[in-house]
Amino acid sequence: MSSGPLAPSSGSTNRDVPTLVRSGTVERAGGATYYEVHGQGPTVLVMVGWGTYTDGAYAQVPWAVAQGRRVVLLDWRGLGRSRDNEAIPATTREFAADAAAVLDEVGGTPAHIVGIVGIGACVAQWVAIDRPDLTRCLALSGGWAGPDRLFTDQMNFLLFVAENHGFAEFQRLCAQWCFDPQYYNERADQFLGPQGPWSHLRDNLPGMRRIVAATINHDARGQLPRITAPSFVLHADADLLTGTRLTKPLAAAIPDAKEVLIENLPHVVAGRAHKKLFSDALGGFLALVESAD
Repeated sequence: MSSGPLAPSSGSTNRDVPTLVRSGTVERAGGATYYEVHGQGPTVLVMVGWGTYTDGAYAQVPWAVAQGRRVVLLDWRGLGRSRDNEAIPATTREFAADAAAVLDEVGGTPAHIVGIVGIGACVAQWVAIDRPDLTRCLALSGGWAGPDRLFTDQMNFLLFVAENHGFAEFQRLCAQWCFDPQYYNERADQFLGPQGPWSHLRDNLPGMRRIVAATINHDARGQLPRITAPSFVLHADADLLTGTRLTKPLAAAIPDAKEVLIENLPHVVAGRAHKKLFSDALGGFLALVESAD
């Protein structure tokens, strides 16, 4: 669960933001998924947690992932500019079918499939499982093969807080669980607020309920051995939500998955040093795959 793995604050590696190449919506299963395409080069689909990289947030995509690549971003159905159909169950597999439909629309496949921190890492699993033809490689951080009791209770409590105490308290609790303590202590007053993290969930309880349901019901444990693409799992040992107790079993279930552990890394990546480590780990894997092709 994340607003994006990188906090919207100073410390990220600077880069020129390419002009938006293309945007649009793809209709599927009674919904419509908004997407954006940035840059040129090998295609990489980047999916994040309970937020979005669209609508001006492209600059938060990890630099080493975006650099020299054609980056495809999307809004989950029911969030941002995407339209939901509540008659369709909210599942990570349905979201993956939406993502696959976007890739079918924009072309450039097979693509690097990158799922970052939370539901994005779960949806990415299903893309690799169900659409190997679209998948050049799979790179994950902050994901899980199936939830445990602690994670399920955490997600349900976040929803309870949002429903009963409002967005501001929900955002504050998320930030306390997700950010490095020192970063939170120094910068909370700067990034908390209506336009801060998880803002796409503000005034959108129906969308939040649907994305929580998809999050806690994700279970790909029986299907992960079907993944044939080169795969990578990043572990964050200071992540209070999706730490190594969840990411280690995920990596073990994916055939021949490569792994990297970043020490003291929390759920949301913030601060220059952590951002660089995170970006270099993911981007380095994509470069390795490209060099081997």
